[in-house]
Amino acid sequence: MQYKALLLDIDGTVVLKGFKNLPSEKVKNAIQSIQGKVKICLATGRPLKTADPVIQALGAIDLCILNGGGTLFDTHTRNIIEACYLPESTVKKIVEDNQNLYDRTILCTPLADIYLQDIHDLTTVTGFFFVQLTPSEVEKIIEKLKRVEGISFHISTQTFDDMPVAVVTNILGTKQQAIEHA
Repeated sequence: MQYKALLLDIDGTVVLKGFKNLPSEKVKNAIQSIQGKVKICLATGRPLKTADPVIQALGAIDLCILNGGGTLFDTHTRNIIEACYLPESTVKKIVEDNQNLYDRTILCTPLADIYLQDIHDLTTVTGFFFVQLTPSEVEKIIEKLKRVEGISFHISTQTFDDMPVAVVTNILGTKQQAIEHA
């Protein structure tokens, strides 16, 4: 079978957990050894701001699926190919339903993750992270998110501080959708 692409996650695959970590020489050499033979793509929950140092360190990446699928980014042209925004009404509903997590709510935009209190334009949101959740908060947020139409969500336990994170994207902005689009 002839493979056409290699799709890699960043955290826990290309780098150890942590935004300051970069790929090892062993990882860089492995990726460089297949350059030109297959398309090399990254798929991550990270926004461009924190994925870019890894992209630059690897140097051989063709396409990046960022923000959990909410943004497709061409590393060669440095352009966003597509962003899958959440409707503003959906963003407002999720924020309103989870006011108790206000200080632990991070909104994803195509270029950066922004804490809720620092965002001014709710029309540029491609997803959410609710961070440092307790077990009881996980149960509550799952029940609340199940009632919101047009989103996809999951709970990640593979986080930097080993505390659960709820990840929310537009149902059309998942990594699977991005792969099918690419």
